[in-house]
Amino acid sequence: MDCNFAQYEALKNIAQARKSCRTFSARPLPEDLVQKVLDVAMLSPYASGRKNWAVKAISDRAAIANAADLVQAHCETLSTDVREDMRAAFKDYAENFVAFRTAPVLLVTEFRVTPALSLMTGGNQEIVRWERENFIKSISCVSMLILLAAESLQLGACCMTGPLLAHDGLARLFKVRESREIGALLALGYKSQENNNG
Repeated sequence: MDCNFAQYEALKNIAQARKSCRTFSARPLPEDLVQKVLDVAMLSPYASGRKNWAVKAISDRAAIANAADLVQAHCETLSTDVREDMRAAFKDYAENFVAFRTAPVLLVTEFRVTPALSLMTGGNQEIVRWERENFIKSISCVSMLILLAAESLQLGACCMTGPLLAHDGLARLFKVRESREIGALLALGYKSQENNNG
C-alpha cells in the first residue's frame, strides 16, 4: 500500500504551525469546537488499552480565575523556601504557571493512579512506580493530540504542568476523584492578535 504523503504533509504542517499560546482573545469558544478537540483526544492510545482517564472542560470564568489565584498563592508560599538569591527568579518563572488565566476554556486531563498490576504482585514498589509512569506517559499522548487538534482548528493551546505544584488544591477545586491525578492543564481558546502576529 502506498503512503499517503498528502496526509503526512498536512500533519507536518499542523505540527510545525503549533506553538504554545499563552495569551488568548476574550472571544468565547463555542462548545462544538471544544467537543471537536475532545473527540480527537479520545482517540489517544493509552497504557493497558483501557480508558482509565478523562478530560474535563472548564469554561466557567470564575473557576478558571480561582484556579489561577490558587496556583499563584501556592507559588508565593513555596517561594519562601527558595534560596534568597534565587527567589526573584523563581517568582518570575512561576508567573508562567498562571498563563491559563485568560483562556476561555481550561482542559483538565486526569489519569487513574489506583494500581492494577502492583495489586497482583503484593505492592512491589518497582511495579508501582513503573505503572504510574505508564499512566503519566499515556496522559501525555492525550495532551499532544489535544494540542494538534487545537492547531488544526486554528485555536491557541498550551499544555501546562507548572500549575501542578498546587495539585491537591486544583484537584479539590475541579472535583477530581481520589483515585485520579491531574496530568496537565491545557489552556484553549482563540489566539490573541499578539499570537497571530508571532
